[in-house]
Amino acid sequence: MEYENENIIETPTEEVVEIPQGDIPKEDSEALVEQYGKNIFEQMMEMTNIITDKKYFDESKLGDIAQLVLDGYRIDKDSRSEWEDRTEKAEELANMIGGTKNFPWTNAANIKYPIIAQAAMLFAARALSNLVKGGQIVKAKVIGKDPEGEKRKRANRVGAHMSYQLLDRMDEWLKGMDRLLTVLPVVGTAFKKTFYSPSKGKNVSEYYSYKDVVVNYWAKSLDSANRVTHIYTLYPNEIIERQRNGTFIEWEFGEATSDENEDNDKTTDTGQSDPDKPHTFYEQHRWYDVDGDGYQEPYIVTLHKDTEKVVRIVARWDIESIVYGQDGKEYKDNSKRKIIRIEPVQYFTMFGFAPPLDGSFYYIGYGILLSNINKIINTTINQLLDAGTINNLSGGFVSKKATLKTGREGGTLEFKIGEWKPVTHHGDDLSKSFYKIPTNQPSAVLFNMLTMMIDAAKEFSSSMDLMAGKPPPAGVPATTTLTMLEQGMVTYTAVFGRIHDSLKQEFKKLYRLNRLYLPEIDYYIVLDSDEAISVDDYNAKDCDMVPISNAEIITNSQIRLQAQAELELVTGGQITDPKRKDIIVKSYLKAIGSDNFDELYPDGVGEEPPSPQEQAMAKEMELKEREVLAKEQELEIKADTAEAEKAKLAAEARKADAEANKANAEAENVSVQAELEATKRELARSKDLNKDLEGTVKKAIGKKKEEKKGFFGRKKSE
Repeated sequence: MEYENENIIETPTEEVVEIPQGDIPKEDSEALVEQYGKNIFEQMMEMTNIITDKKYFDESKLGDIAQLVLDGYRIDKDSRSEWEDRTEKAEELANMIGGTKNFPWTNAANIKYPIIAQAAMLFAARALSNLVKGGQIVKAKVIGKDPEGEKRKRANRVGAHMSYQLLDRMDEWLKGMDRLLTVLPVVGTAFKKTFYSPSKGKNVSEYYSYKDVVVNYWAKSLDSANRVTHIYTLYPNEIIERQRNGTFIEWEFGEATSDENEDNDKTTDTGQSDPDKPHTFYEQHRWYDVDGDGYQEPYIVTLHKDTEKVVRIVARWDIESIVYGQDGKEYKDNSKRKIIRIEPVQYFTMFGFAPPLDGSFYYIGYGILLSNINKIINTTINQLLDAGTINNLSGGFVSKKATLKTGREGGTLEFKIGEWKPVTHHGDDLSKSFYKIPTNQPSAVLFNMLTMMIDAAKEFSSSMDLMAGKPPPAGVPATTTLTMLEQGMVTYTAVFGRIHDSLKQEFKKLYRLNRLYLPEIDYYIVLDSDEAISVDDYNAKDCDMVPISNAEIITNSQIRLQAQAELELVTGGQITDPKRKDIIVKSYLKAIGSDNFDELYPDGVGEEPPSPQEQAMAKEMELKEREVLAKEQELEIKADTAEAEKAKLAAEARKADAEANKANAEAENVSVQAELEATKRELARSKDLNKDLEGTVKKAIGKKKEEKKGFFGRKKSE
């Protein structure tokens, strides 16, 4: 997909420059972006609301998108209508919604047995206690070799920091997980939405039910779904806030007219005008082709339901999502000027209870799996109660001749407890005046069937007496009880495995958000001590985020039973080694949660006293150890003395060298002075010689002059 498109934005064509193959370093990629500029998808990625720039979406295109959002939502909603109806009825069973029952008579018994609610509550209690252990939720698994332990240290920091975030900074996380784990076993499907909130300045991971998130029933997975629609409401004041900060466009939203009950059955329209009534929005995570090249890009489109107005469009990708390419090769920078694909950022995480038997998208829960059994139990209980009511308050026929002082026409007699009323009839005549309609007592067959159905439901939901916390029968060994518990928890183990996988995906989303939005240095608290973590710890790709809980060991009972089985080996005499016995007993005390562990079992208690031979050997070994220690100390002293002597000799050698250097310097100074004096004397002799030579020359010149003068004088006289 080339991002140049005359219908979108005019961009000069750049000559393709060959760059090295493979991953491009960040600084090189930034340099290339600076050289070539950002394409429209990189520009849109940084925009709070793309539709504020009219060159991307005009009114006509926004109208088409609004229709696509509405049509897509209705298609997905209709595709799951049958599953949704079954799930809503299952919720009614779990919530034990009664009401008036008029069959077989008005106000007949209408009891709802809490078999689904009990299974859901037990599951939530076990799951939540297993997920949060001692303030730890997340741990980081090291990927690759770690010979120096640096990866492990960084992984520990990341795990502790993310656990602190989830429990202390993200207030909604633990509450949301509690609700999710309670609802999940009933309806089978739940969602978490994980994102960074600029207004709150922190990561957010919120729980949403299946009513709030709509996906096509036959979608293969959340990642491959073509559309995901999130339904939420905002009050008028919240809409204005989003308009003012640029999240939404300016438009007249008026007063909410649609009934929220139409989408998720949360409220019921009373028909009264309410200016503060919340407005419904559809936030659809979908694909749309902006540049018209045939390839759709991932966006988040927000639609106001009442006005059918698109109020926001934002990119559903980041800089790491865009993959460029040329000649069949892929690159992570934009110098190639051609987009191969855009990998969307996934905000939602799906939690599933039991896989659907028809291969569809939505998981199922106890509400559907136990609905028929629960209905049979409810019907049986109500029939037994109705039978008891008929038997206890039965009617019949009264002879008109039976006058019981109630008037000529007869009437109703009211009796108090222990009260006797006088009559004029004899006993035999009185009994002949009344005829009771024959009724049966509550059926024992129905009662046995009720017991069978309840046991079947508990067995299916792993809610048997042993699972619910009731002690095993007396005399049953711990190993046998542990085996029974493990077999009963097989279903739970499979479900917990799915929850662990979902939590792993959620933690990866939080890991990415920390890498993008965490400050350079962030402080957190571990065991009441302040710790610090750097954003560089989140840039590494050598660790994987996973829950700290164990999907195979779900309850504390399993831990205690394992410790009990080990303790039976000690009490049965199979283990006699004192040290091993100590380890097993200490492990058992920890498993039962003893608060006085150190006082109840201090180190050394329970060990057998050593024999005299062992005591003598111990003393001998102690003496030898002392001798070795003394020799080591003596050697250390000698070594220290030798070092001191060596240092002294080195100091003396340095002193001797210094004195020798000084003497040499002085000797060199004397030699230089002598040479200077000799030079001076030579210069003086040279001067004297020059003077003598000068005098001699002068005398010679004078003599020549005299001789010449005498010669010319003789010539003249001649």
